[in-house]
Amino acid sequence: MTGLVGTRYAEQMLSSDSEMTANSGVNYDGASLVEATVEETDYRIDSGRQGTAFSISSRPTGSWDWTLCGEARWDGSDLRTRALDRRILQKLSAALANALAELE
Repeated sequence: MTGLVGTRYAEQMLSSDSEMTANSGVNYDGASLVEATVEETDYRIDSGRQGTAFSISSRPTGSWDWTLCGEARWDGSDLRTRALDRRILQKLSAALANALAELE
């Protein structure tokens, strides 16, 4: 019986992961551009569709499954999207700015 439960769990995880990647266009198995934790929630920033924006995803800290929050524009200093609260965007913007500064 334990093997059957494990198999169902694995099948659910596989279908869930492939559906998320297909629907969001984000490869969660690959490296993100930036990851940050804000108020017990992990956020990751990836390149968006067609490279014109950034995709922001989140998950509760300690969990495995990412959920796409939305796409954001970068104006050189701030991320802009209506999908997230301003205070979260400010912290994510600072994390992205720091990552970009380290590249220089």
